[in-house]
Amino acid sequence: MANNTRDIVRYEGHLGTDQVDQLLIDLHEKLVAMDIGLLTRKRIYSVSVECLDNISKHADVESISEEQFRQYPSFFLLTEDSEGFQIQVSNVLQKIEADTIEQRLKKLNKLNRDQVNELFKDTIRQGATLSDKGGAGLGLIVLAKTTRQPMRFWFTPIGTDHAYFTLIIRITR
Repeated sequence: MANNTRDIVRYEGHLGTDQVDQLLIDLHEKLVAMDIGLLTRKRIYSVSVECLDNISKHADVESISEEQFRQYPSFFLLTEDSEGFQIQVSNVLQKIEADTIEQRLKKLNKLNRDQVNELFKDTIRQGATLSDKGGAGLGLIVLAKTTRQPMRFWFTPIGTDHAYFTLIIRITR
């Protein structure tokens, strides 16, 4: 990332519905007050909503210790630099979910913009069904459509059953 980075919104800790709602209100107010174009503002907000929704629905914080949660908290950070904006999110996942997410992200990062749009349409046409956590498999595709560039990610193992997932999405001006 370029020098002269500034934090716009930062949150670390439990991300339940109330915290997500307040973060989105704060984010919206800050984005409106900034001198950025409407399309860029909408892209930042859309990615933030999707990321925060994913954390609140899929973070597996109940099955780790309090000490592990302090070391690996749910995390959201929106920063700005001279080239644009970066959203970084992190949360604890079960290892099996991490493997699936890694495969999906690698596939999405290999697709060009038209291929991502076609995958999105195909997924909608196939009638994506909701999982037990409410996801229809569209979230990562929406992120790939919105960012228009490869997403960076990694997983930090936590014991044998969990991983700390970090995702970084860039949005240029």
